[in-house]
Amino acid sequence: MSTVAFTQHSSIGLFGHSGNSSMDEMRGIIDKESDRFALPVTFQKTKDSINSIIDVFRKRCEPNWDGYDAEPVSIEACKEAAKFLQKLPSTIPLPEIIAEPDGDIGLEWHVNNRNLFVIGFAGKEILSYSGLFGKGSKASGTEYFTDSIPHVIIENIRRVLAHH
Repeated sequence: MSTVAFTQHSSIGLFGHSGNSSMDEMRGIIDKESDRFALPVTFQKTKDSINSIIDVFRKRCEPNWDGYDAEPVSIEACKEAAKFLQKLPSTIPLPEIIAEPDGDIGLEWHVNNRNLFVIGFAGKEILSYSGLFGKGSKASGTEYFTDSIPHVIIENIRRVLAHH
């Protein structure tokens, strides 16, 4: 997984007509799922993060987007990351959205250089994760992701945030 990071942008203009069927599909997912959120603040934060996924997709959907032969970010990876964010407990801060050179989307919780946790989404219902938790402590692996977030993923996010 890479550590190429992108900051969030305002949602102004993200839902404009682009003529891109993948973007239309992402907008449809957001609109369809918007009624499922119980708390307006949680919904807005999640929607802002999903808008950031769309923004990363827009900027990184072409081959060689990094100048080093990076693969284009896939719509499947974007959908999977958006689904994850929708299922993330509201007690957990939202992550930074990153594009990875293999075409995956990453979600990163970064406290400092020794405390971070990254989840990679390839759109294949398998999450890859890697984390550093202080000096000498780390975790990595893969987990299936279909209907709910695997417990080990939530535990590791909370573990890294405990170092905040």
